[in-house]
Amino acid sequence: MPILPIQKTLRMSSQEHQGGWWAVLVVSVIAFVAMGVRLWISPSEGYGFDVGTNKGWSYSAVLLGPGKSYTQQLKGSMLPNYPPVGILSFYGAGWIYQHTLSPSLDIEAPIFQTIIKLPAIIADLLTALLLGVLIGAWKRNLWWGITAGALYALHPATFHLSAHWGQTDSIYSMFLVGAFGAFAYGFPMLSGFSMALALLTKLQAAACLPLFVILALKNGWRNALKIFLGGCIATVLVLIPFWWQGTLKDIFNIYATSVGFYNSVSSAAYNFWWSMYGDAAGNMHDTDILFGLGSYRTIGLNLWLLSCIYGIILFWRFLKPSPKTRETLPAIFFTAAFSIYGFFLWNTQMHERYDFALLPLGFVVAFFNARSARLYVLISSFVYFNFLGWFHAGWIDRAIFDQFPMLDVFIASGIVIFFFLYAGLGWQIKKDLLTAPAAPSKIGRIRQFMVRFSLRK
Repeated sequence: MPILPIQKTLRMSSQEHQGGWWAVLVVSVIAFVAMGVRLWISPSEGYGFDVGTNKGWSYSAVLLGPGKSYTQQLKGSMLPNYPPVGILSFYGAGWIYQHTLSPSLDIEAPIFQTIIKLPAIIADLLTALLLGVLIGAWKRNLWWGITAGALYALHPATFHLSAHWGQTDSIYSMFLVGAFGAFAYGFPMLSGFSMALALLTKLQAAACLPLFVILALKNGWRNALKIFLGGCIATVLVLIPFWWQGTLKDIFNIYATSVGFYNSVSSAAYNFWWSMYGDAAGNMHDTDILFGLGSYRTIGLNLWLLSCIYGIILFWRFLKPSPKTRETLPAIFFTAAFSIYGFFLWNTQMHERYDFALLPLGFVVAFFNARSARLYVLISSFVYFNFLGWFHAGWIDRAIFDQFPMLDVFIASGIVIFFFLYAGLGWQIKKDLLTAPAAPSKIGRIRQFMVRFSLRK
């Protein structure tokens, strides 16, 4: 095995070598364009409260330390309600800014408007790279991977949220993609490491936790142990600075008090509840009782759990690590995407961006066939419209929403309908996986893909 790359290199034709350099050139151009678009957008004011709060958290984290910033803020910002990786990302951005451009840490300087958005922007591009590698290995075609990475990197919803709005949902979404991709290709410790980072970045990552627990428990105690060890390593590494400053209790309180922090039925999330009540859902308490059946919160939680159970049962036989990723990759990513979808659609206290992880997780499924691609375009477009409904990109979309006051309910209704179409797509994917011949492989396709890519360089 160690001499295999050398043998292939010796047999490699000049045409293959030239194709490899073309691939490198294309990837470089895509990365340059994707980064350029985001840097061009990033000086925008963004959502003032969110960006201003992030700047304040960054300032306090740099001057007081990440841990101390959970108990004291120097710029009058609210105390952080983000888990530690989110605060560490702001700390990193502020530290680099202080040591390169502004020793006084002037967070009001225009350049810092871009700096504070860089962690989310970089996560966008790394997610595109991960998706390109996963899909290229799945299809066993370098150019499929490059095309996939390019399409995701230039998806307007991604740079709207990270570069324009200033939100950080792309970071935990990147870790979710890494967690499920690593598991599918047989790297359980890396999978546990990445899942822990996702949970330590944004609480919304818990939407995929039931699936991840099943993946760990279903595939033998050795895999479960490796996943657990990977998660423990990530958790310890992240929490060291907070333990050092004695603020672990404050971090645990964030998780303990997350449910009920926002107690509305829907906070601008165009989900099932918004399709029923419109913007009145924002003024309704989710502890109110619906038709004597239970609170909105309880009903939503149970419907989300049923969504998770549906996906897990549907693809039960395929939820295992395997180098034969014709079955494994789409099964795991569909189940993860469906869990996120159900989490956003049924639960209360949702914000408009809490389904962002559906974009990269569902992106893998979009490459299964033409039907899945068409449905992904519809779903991701309506997710993007939900973003625009709360924070506009410009005067055009603002005018459209002003002209059509029921547009938000229409979008919410579409998202509900697409959910059931997506459930039906799962049945079709399962049927196709059961009838398709398995692709033999002596080594994992992810390794094959990386070897082929390195040879073509």
